[in-house]
Amino acid sequence: MGDKKKESRVMDASQLRRERPLSRIHTPAAFVHPVQHNGAYVARPQGAGQGRPASIKRPTEPGGSQTRSEGNTDLGLHSSLLTLPFEVDPPVLACAAKVKLVLFDVDGVLTDGQLILGDDGQEYKSFNSLDGHGIKMLQRNGVAAGIITGRTSRVVEHRMEDLGVAHVYQGCLEKLPAYRKLIDALKLHSGQTAFVGDDVVDLPIMLQVGFAVAVQNAHPLVKRHAHWTTPSAGGCGAVREICELILYAHGAYDAEMQTYLIPNNSG
Repeated sequence: MGDKKKESRVMDASQLRRERPLSRIHTPAAFVHPVQHNGAYVARPQGAGQGRPASIKRPTEPGGSQTRSEGNTDLGLHSSLLTLPFEVDPPVLACAAKVKLVLFDVDGVLTDGQLILGDDGQEYKSFNSLDGHGIKMLQRNGVAAGIITGRTSRVVEHRMEDLGVAHVYQGCLEKLPAYRKLIDALKLHSGQTAFVGDDVVDLPIMLQVGFAVAVQNAHPLVKRHAHWTTPSAGGCGAVREICELILYAHGAYDAEMQTYLIPNNSG
């Protein structure tokens, strides 16, 4: 008997947690990168990325030879569709595609978790410039961003002002009430929200949102209950990775990246 065809399906957030208990989903060697185009996902071979357009096999030509072309020209798509520099399973992309609001913890997510205190008690933090630009790109493409953190810092306030982040909740010893207040005000449901955390105090929100993300150096329990774990650690580009993933899932990644590749002719 021939092999039975496997039915493909997209799991919602609850199914993903139940069926994939570990947040880091390992993909098979033959995994293909899907990209959203006109509402549909188009498969792209693994290894075609790293910033390069995918190579698509063309039909066999007379004589048995095959030709390959750069870009998805066979599918009538833009010739320079870009891939993410990391692998993501389709169920994760499905969760990310629904996100309209991304919330971040600060210490250990937007920073590396170190707290630098001066003799006068002044608190200093170090932020990653790649993360900051990722947040700006998200907001430019219609995805709102915000923070919910247990600490209070003027440095964080200044950083959020610089990035244009309007939803800033500091001093939240319990983060869940602030989350519920915000999504009620924005008239969003939990499936349209994402939270990026690193420690167990973030779990009450992470268990509610439609897309829970842990940074690479997060507590093991946090990683276990996340839909996805970033390849990089907090404060070292993890936020940029989640921003680009969401842009990719929304079908906005290629257009956003192309703005940096095409010269501005407006002068």
